[in-house]
Order: sequence, then structure tokens, then C-alpha cells
Amino acid sequence: MTKIVETKDIKLIIICPALSVTGGPELLHQLASSLNDQGIDASICYYPFGSQTYITPEYNHYNTNVINLPSELQSYMVLASEYHTKVLSNLNSNNKIVWWLSVDNYFRYKDDNAVKNLFKRLLGPFVFRAPLRNLRSCIHLAQSQYAIDFLMDRGLSSIYLGDYLNKDHKPKTTNCIKENWIAYNLQKSSHFVSKMSKRFPQLVFKPIAGLSPEGVNLLLHSCKIYLDFGRHPGKDRLPREAALAGCCVITGTRGSARNKIDIPIPNSYKFSDRVTDQNLENVKELIIETFANYKLKRADFDDYRVVISNEYEKFHSDVMKIFGDYRHAE
Repeated sequence: MTKIVETKDIKLIIICPALSVTGGPELLHQLASSLNDQGIDASICYYPFGSQTYITPEYNHYNTNVINLPSELQSYMVLASEYHTKVLSNLNSNNKIVWWLSVDNYFRYKDDNAVKNLFKRLLGPFVFRAPLRNLRSCIHLAQSQYAIDFLMDRGLSSIYLGDYLNKDHKPKTTNCIKENWIAYNLQKSSHFVSKMSKRFPQLVFKPIAGLSPEGVNLLLHSCKIYLDFGRHPGKDRLPREAALAGCCVITGTRGSARNKIDIPIPNSYKFSDRVTDQNLENVKELIIETFANYKLKRADFDDYRVVISNEYEKFHSDVMKIFGDYRHAE
């Protein structure tokens, strides 16, 4: 694996949205913590700059600190996610890293509204994102194979750096009995599930929305199936949580779900998200078959669970391989 720098006396600044408690900001804190644990000087710098001088409370358990943006950046390497490429491109530093945690966040896509998304794509370079041509001098890390492919198609090479589920999102052992229910992400699969519910009212769908980590854990342990027909803008967390909780996972084929690396489940569990009579019927048949043969079907996800269980060690190993000579001066 490529090492991105060989210098021992440079420090890393990681730009992160202020007071944001979502998957992306948590990954940025995970990276800072892993770097510091391995003797590599890394600090969080919240954006808007100067707006926050303390670690977001939900991330206090990570080994990092907060730094204000220095006026002189030549002795720093600066890292930001795809969400802050405009901010990153405006900084006076020759050492910049973009960590692609989500392809969709680069374009600010939040839903499937084609008009809104076209507007964001056209307006983006003038408002909130740097054009890719302005990022060619940056080092690019990618959290998913989907992001690697996206960048490669546009002439940019990248280095894979994934992530891992923290302890709050790893399912705990419960005494729940698996029921013939289907859990789904309300924000990402509501349209498809709405059509399924109307066509097959005998199926019971349980939305994941407004729940604490403990609530999500309890729901996933109670269901036999997790369904996700979202955009899959990166290597999403919920499919992995569901698999660890013993759910069979059914996805669409968009984004990271399209390839066999980011969501390595059998192709028979991946469907187009087109709402056609035949597609709805095909998904329903798999659901019924899974309910009837749950123990057999559960085994189809054993390899996926092994991959997920190894992500913590792989992440820290990859961080060391990438930033291996990027340490505190002795």
C-alpha cells in the first residue's frame, strides 16, 4: 500500500463539521484517534473555523484534540472529506488530502429529486464544492470501492481507507426472538417500502427512524430481514449493523451496493429499486423464502459478518501503512 508522506516533522489537521453527530464526522474522529494512538500528530479543526473549541461530546472517547486553524499552514498537512473540498481548496497549503466518505455528499444529494440534484450538480462548483480539476494536486483517500471507481473514471487515483463500526453500533447480545418482520431505513427506502406494503399488506415493515443505538440494536435483533434501497453513497453503516445482528440483508444496486466489495453479499439479495410489478414480486418471494428458511438463509451472510468483524483491525493497520512515516519527531 502506498505511503502518502515520508516526512517526520509535519502535523495533520482534520477539518470536520462543528457539532455534527453523523457517520462522516465520526469517521474523521476515528481517523484522528487512530493516528494519535500510533504516534502520529493529528488534531480536529471544526468548521466554520473558530466556531467550536471543544470536542463534540459524543466523540470524547476518541483520542484527539481541537486546534484552531493556524495562519501559517506550510508545516501542516490538511485533510477534509469530500463535503469540504471548497474549503480545502481555498487553504494556503501544499499538502492536502481529500478523504471520500461519500460520493453523494460531494454533490450534496440528499434524496432522489432529479430536479434538485441537477440544480445542485450545476450550481455546486460556484457555491459549495471544488471542481475535480482543482483537486488534482490533492492526495485522495476513498472509504469505499464505489468512491475509488468514481475517482478513477474521472482520472484521479486514490488509496483505500475504510472504516469500522464503533462499540455503540455493534449489536449487543439480546434475548429477542427473531420475528417475520423487515427492518428498513425510513430515510432511504420509504418509497419502495410504501409500494411493497400496499401490494403485500401481509408483510410487516419496521422503520428505523428516531431511535437510539440501543433502539436500533433491539429492532435489528427482532427482525429477520433488513431492506435498504437507498443511494448507498459510501460503505454504509446500517447494512453492517443488520448483518451482525443476524439479519439477512436485501439491497438495491445503486452506489456502493452495485459492487461486490463494499457490500459483499450474494447477488440474489440485490435487486433493482425500480417499482415494477415484477420487481416487487421478486423481492416479496425472497422475503417469504427467507422467513420460511431463516437459519439456512442466515448462513449466506457468514462471510459478510467475518469481513465486518475484521474492519477494526484492518482500519488501524491501513492507517499505519498509509501514514507510516508521518510521526511525531523523536
